[in-house]
Amino acid sequence: MPWPFWVSSGRACPDHKVFLTALAIVDDLGAVLVIAVFYTTAINLPAMVAVGASAAVLVALNRAGVSSLGPYLVLGIGLWLAVHESGVHATLAGVLLAMVIPSRTRVDAFAFAAKARALLDEFDRGETGDALVLTSTAQQETLHALANAATAVEPPLLRLERRLHHPVALLVMPAFALANAGVRLTAVSAAFWDPIALGIALGLLVGKTFGIMLCGWLAVRIGLATLPANVTWRDLLGLAWLGGIGFTMALFVAGLAFEGSPRLETAKAGVIVASAIAGIIGYTTIRQRLRSISAQTLRAAVNRSRRVRMGAASGAVARRGWERAGQACSTTNCWGARLQTAAPSEPCACLLDCTGRQWYRQRASPAAHRP
Repeated sequence: MPWPFWVSSGRACPDHKVFLTALAIVDDLGAVLVIAVFYTTAINLPAMVAVGASAAVLVALNRAGVSSLGPYLVLGIGLWLAVHESGVHATLAGVLLAMVIPSRTRVDAFAFAAKARALLDEFDRGETGDALVLTSTAQQETLHALANAATAVEPPLLRLERRLHHPVALLVMPAFALANAGVRLTAVSAAFWDPIALGIALGLLVGKTFGIMLCGWLAVRIGLATLPANVTWRDLLGLAWLGGIGFTMALFVAGLAFEGSPRLETAKAGVIVASAIAGIIGYTTIRQRLRSISAQTLRAAVNRSRRVRMGAASGAVARRGWERAGQACSTTNCWGARLQTAAPSEPCACLLDCTGRQWYRQRASPAAHRP
């Protein structure tokens, strides 16, 4: 994930996080497709047949509703080997495998909730008096049934993601990034003037930002999507700048494009410099937007506080008038009938005192109540 965004993630809108996460996923998938199409040297037909057969079996498992991860992972290893031998880059095997692992289950959330409540009731009835599960066979069986129900409701894809999250975040991604970085500081300083580095920088800074904005505008224009309630086009521009950060996949593609060339280090330096610039611009744009939202929220809170104080003051005046008169208002919705409930912040349409004078206050619907 782009690091400047998560620096301010505690204050950022959740819609921003969702959009940027989806953008990062689509961006990586696009990079994998580029690798598969443009960096394939030769095709091994027998291996491609094995790829198709493995993918067909995986799809059949998905259609059959197999929720165990074991068959998918075993066939996934064979799929990876077949893709590797086919001449297509092996990264495509991971995309294919992820597409066939089920993301839905036959047990929905409502059915699981009902079954879990019933099992918890059985767990309570199985108590032996010593509060120890070890001595209660009924509670042990209930726990096993509850664990099986939880496994049945959790999609296999989510289960795999949860198990792989920490190893990937703490081991695989750092090792991948370090293996593909390897840039000297002198190459970074020279990247500001090198044509290859400048081309990469323009692609990340201008190309990706313009492409993200254009695709977003077209999706909204033709009705495929709508902007969330808390997201403006200015927000989308800041997120598009953050989308220009290219590190892992950008460095990987650079390594494939300039493999064995002395310009590889310059290309990597261009990626790093452009990513830093994109991160700074995107972070600044989002931060300014958050500050403006905070200022607007503060002004709205101040206005609400003023209205509440004014309503409370008016309520106090009305209360004193009714105490002097010693009467009660005959109008049910009038403020006089609300004196005992102490609701001065919600003024009524009319205020009637003992002398017969009437003061009218406008509400959202004045015709709803007349004295």
